[in-house]
Amino acid sequence: MGNVYVRIPERYALLLQYEKNQHGTIAKFRGNTVLARKIAAFRFDVTYPKMESTPRNAYGYHPDNVGVGVNSNSNDGNENTHHGDVHVNYLLSGREYGSNYSLVGNEFGMKKYINSTSLPGRADKYLFTHNGADGHIDVYITCSDTASYTASCEMSFDLPEAMRSEARVLFRIGMVNDWMKIKASVSDLISGFSVNQ
Repeated sequence: MGNVYVRIPERYALLLQYEKNQHGTIAKFRGNTVLARKIAAFRFDVTYPKMESTPRNAYGYHPDNVGVGVNSNSNDGNENTHHGDVHVNYLLSGREYGSNYSLVGNEFGMKKYINSTSLPGRADKYLFTHNGADGHIDVYITCSDTASYTASCEMSFDLPEAMRSEARVLFRIGMVNDWMKIKASVSDLISGFSVNQ
């Protein structure tokens, strides 16, 4: 991932994708060796706060499940971009589905916006943003307005710079107050996949 070598345990490597090589083909497996230079994306599900992988056949709703997707920033040509600034500015511009976000205050240590044009059940009713020490948006969360305990949120943030990757984390709306702990747990878990070369 980026400039970091990783070994991802199989239980965390759902939907693992590799970048295309110079010949335009996806890397192949040979035994336990992957013939690829860089990971494009992968996803996995864990229980929070234990961060244990969930069984692949564990269907149905589980209130403590967290879904994690990791995407390489080298796929979009913006390896050095502050993705939080770009994505949030796009959302606030109203270009996505004619959204109309208004800042309504602070909650959970983040700025909170409400989209007055959100349709029922869409995942864009609430927007939370957090600025890092450098002034850039380092975390943003969108949540649906479903009046249900199972309504979902998606949190996005960049992983350590050397990984050149962005994490997207799905969880139920009742867990949004734990966003800092969830972010730290996901970051620590993914950083634990790195290996020395």
